[in-house]
Formats: sequence, structure tokens, C-alpha cells
Amino acid sequence: MNEHYYDYSKTQENTASGFYIALAISWIIIIAGLVWTGFDIVSPSGKLRIFLDLNFFYQIVIVAGFLAGFFFLLVFFIGLSKRGKKFLLRVFFNKIEIEEQFRGKIHIKLATAGLLISLIIIFIGSIAAVIMDGIQGAGTSSISILEYLQSVSTGILILVLGILLSLLIAVALFIIFFWKNGYYLILKIFGGLDK
Repeated sequence: MNEHYYDYSKTQENTASGFYIALAISWIIIIAGLVWTGFDIVSPSGKLRIFLDLNFFYQIVIVAGFLAGFFFLLVFFIGLSKRGKKFLLRVFFNKIEIEEQFRGKIHIKLATAGLLISLIIIFIGSIAAVIMDGIQGAGTSSISILEYLQSVSTGILILVLGILLSLLIAVALFIIFFWKNGYYLILKIFGGLDK
């Protein structure tokens, strides 16, 4: 059933759906990283050899167990998709009515735009700094992040990938929220609204 939320535009609905799907994928990656890390703790190496040494029916059971877990998560996130989409629409695309006397104040628009641009530059600068540390190393005596990641288990790498993806989505959602509601928030901080 294709449900339409009449208070929101089609673009906002598609954006909310896209962010929900991205969040679900990042959470599935995090869960996979946790499971893999658990296996790394039990058996740091030789997992494939242990699996191949089992008889054929144990192999089928293990593969079916992983598939059952994956499809359970898929059904779980599909079941939550309607509520998740409504939540994202309500939080990030809710229309805020501002009284006529408070609309169009240039100093508040400048403060809002300046704060948002500063936060975006901080975020992009942090990512660029981490990438440079990964390529060159943090200092003369330290190893680069790439060298460190080569010594970390696969489960931890998957877990970190899922967490980083979730953080990127959270930052993008914050930017959208601030873009939509920043004027109202700054106006409230400046004391323009009593409500």
C-alpha cells in the first residue's frame, strides 16, 4: 500500500524513506559487525577452515541460521518502516508557523546561515583530517590509521563501518533539521519568541 502523507511534499517523503533505508542498512551492518566480532573473540583465525571441516548438514544449518537472522532483521525493519518514516517526517520536516512580525529578520537569517556553514566546515574539516591521518599518520612517530586498521579484526572493521555510516546519516539529518528549523531556534535564543 502506497500511503501518502498530505502535510509533506513528495520530495520530503522520498527523503525520509531514503534516510530510513540508510539507517536500517547501517544498523544491519552494525549487527553483522557485532556478530563477526563475537566470532573473532571465540576463534580469531581459521573460521573458514572450521566451517569447511564440518559435515554438510552442519554447514547447511549454519548458513540457514545466518539467512534466518538476516531475513528477520529485514522483516523487522520493513515492519518499522511506516513508523520510522512518520517519525523522520515529523521531526525533520515539521512546519513551524512563525508570526508575521518575526519573519524575514536579516540578522537572524545571517546567524542561522553562519552557524550552519560553520558546523558543515567543522564536519568536513574533521573528515579531511582523519583521511590525512589515515594516509600520512598522525605524527612522525605514529602509525597511520590504514596501518592500524590492517591489524584489527574484520568484525571490528565491519562494526566501525556501520557506526561511521550511522554517524554520517545522523550528521546529514542534523543539517536538514537545522536547515529547516534553524531560523526558529535562533529566533527563540534571541528572545524573539515568547512561546
